[in-house]
Amino acid sequence: ERVNGRLERKEHNIVTAWCNRHQIPCVHSATHRRPTNNIGLPDFIILYANHALIGEMKIGRRKLSEGQERMGAELRSTGTDVQIWHSGVEAIKAINEWVQEIDSMRT
Repeated sequence: ERVNGRLERKEHNIVTAWCNRHQIPCVHSATHRRPTNNIGLPDFIILYANHALIGEMKIGRRKLSEGQERMGAELRSTGTDVQIWHSGVEAIKAINEWVQEIDSMRT
């Protein structure tokens, strides 16, 4: 569990650094302590051109909690894009594709 926690923090850092480098606003939940925000709130809220992408990082065999499942369903019911990522590289690929899709709709 501790090893996965450290690994997950490293993967979170990869994603936030990429977002910062590309000037894409990213709201990120801390991984070093238990969250104090709403139960089930995902790890990442990525904002781009009046769109939001919600992302949850799950490393190894970790599964979504009941609260995360509930929150994901609630967010999806509003039409919000909710994704689960298993690595920083996977998250970056998904975010990049999401941004390109939005850009293609704008042109």
